[in-house]
Amino acid sequence: MDSQSLRDLVQAEARSAGIDEKLALAILDQESTSGVNLNSPRGARGPMMLMPQTAAQHGVKDICNPVENVRGSMLFLKDLVVQFQGNMMLVAAAYNAGSERVYQAKGVPANSETVRYVAAVTNQYYGLGNFSARRGKRGPEASRNVKEASEGETPPAGKSRSARDQQWIGGSVLYVAPDDEGESK
Repeated sequence: MDSQSLRDLVQAEARSAGIDEKLALAILDQESTSGVNLNSPRGARGPMMLMPQTAAQHGVKDICNPVENVRGSMLFLKDLVVQFQGNMMLVAAAYNAGSERVYQAKGVPANSETVRYVAAVTNQYYGLGNFSARRGKRGPEASRNVKEASEGETPPAGKSRSARDQQWIGGSVLYVAPDDEGESK
């Protein structure tokens, strides 16, 4: 199935399940890059990267069948939207890391993969740039508005620019504290 047909399928199934189409598409893009990558090393399969157990719970018989995979994924997303009362960041975190990890963390789990994933889904949803959760880097179009530090006047030593002098370049921010080994997650 080509990328546009897959996106059309996701939109149709999202509408049918009562799911926000933008959220479903943002998750599709992070899960399989719009259907390009259909298998994960951890066992997730299909365009929406369902784990076999999750697929079975949502009535998917053939996890590699795009229609079944997407339909099951929309049912899964609907369950997550209800479970997390529509909080898109928690829904995205649970889709990536599992509901139990979201409950244990009392929010977005502080592991780098899930943090990047949630940021990428959120940024895409709000149109703040194309981030890749897999690489953790911005797409080239997102950097067009970034001004090099040397272009502007450097503040004197010991001084910093005020918040009103700073320019928002887009994106979402989530602080993650270092783990017990001193590494940021």
